Amino acid sequence: MKNEIYSHVPTDVTALEKIRSSIPSYISGKRLCHTYSVEKEALRLAELLFPTLGVDKKYFSDISAAALLHDLTKYLSYEEQISLCKKYAIPFGENDGSDTAVLHSRTAAYVAKEDFCINDTVFGAIYCHTTGKEDMNIFEKIIFIADYIEETRTHESCIKAREYFYSNAELGADLLKTLDMTIIMSLDSTLSYLESEKKPIDSQTIRARNFLLAEYALQRSVQE
Repeated sequence: MKNEIYSHVPTDVTALEKIRSSIPSYISGKRLCHTYSVEKEALRLAELLFPTLGVDKKYFSDISAAALLHDLTKYLSYEEQISLCKKYAIPFGENDGSDTAVLHSRTAAYVAKEDFCINDTVFGAIYCHTTGKEDMNIFEKIIFIADYIEETRTHESCIKAREYFYSNAELGADLLKTLDMTIIMSLDSTLSYLESEKKPIDSQTIRARNFLLAEYALQRSVQE
């Protein structure tokens, strides 16, 4: 991953305060606890990763905004998700996500934009936080993996991914490569689960995994 230059206006303090105070009216209970935990995890990751890429700390506010808003529409029914997809012209179907587990990330991005006027960086991180996508930027990667490894996640695959990232970070490993490898681990686990349950696989998930695998295969080829 090359250094990423950002020059957009980050989420300001007033906007972030509005988001934070409004979240309990959209989600509650365990989902709200998860949301706060994702923010905590995402900020921890940003503290480690932003300096590596030269990303200014002022963009921590974008990380918080995306984390707080990522599950904004999680409680909506399938019918409500489809209604929002039609309203915002969001693709859905066999290859573009067809259930609430996938659609909520996309509808949440649009609802967040309409209700909170989020910037494009925050929008993108919310939009792909469930499936991933090819060539994700650092904001998208952080929100994607924070959602998977935050401390309230108790599934074995989530724990393994969390331990993998932080154990390698403590050993001084390449943080950006470690991040990508952790994302690949999470995608592999997701694909295995979906296949075992005979559930549809969103095309973006496959593209995200293939992009990262191809990127590191190319690096190995150049090194050899």
